[in-house]
Amino acid sequence: MAAERLRRQLMQNVDLYPTGLPSPINPRFGDMGCVVGTTFKSREELANLRLHSQLFAGISGNVNEGAFSVVVSGGYIDDVDEGDVIVYTGTGGQANSFSGGGQQTADQTFAHPDNRTLQKSAETKRLVRVFRGPRSNSRYAPESG
Repeated sequence: MAAERLRRQLMQNVDLYPTGLPSPINPRFGDMGCVVGTTFKSREELANLRLHSQLFAGISGNVNEGAFSVVVSGGYIDDVDEGDVIVYTGTGGQANSFSGGGQQTADQTFAHPDNRTLQKSAETKRLVRVFRGPRSNSRYAPESG
């Protein structure tokens, strides 16, 4: 718990993590030549192909331009994947965010940069690429990958 509080404090320090910085990789919006239904071996493969830059986090993008991809893994109780409609649990709200899909102890907020990134996409109506992880309860999830 103490480590999570420290992490939150550090992430909110604009001297360490100023807002408005360009994305560490060039955001990849739009058609990437990837056929719907393509299966990838891992998040590392997605990162190498520059389709999703985060190896752990599910939201990839930046607060200025929005999210260019999300990974839906069904790791949270409130996640819903109905194919064309996805209810996606954002980032934060856990006592220990390093535990994977741990129990939510608070609501997520748009103060978190990843959630603000998704909010920006909703505002601009820019499409967000969706990758599904294999451990989801969704019938749309791949068996492996």
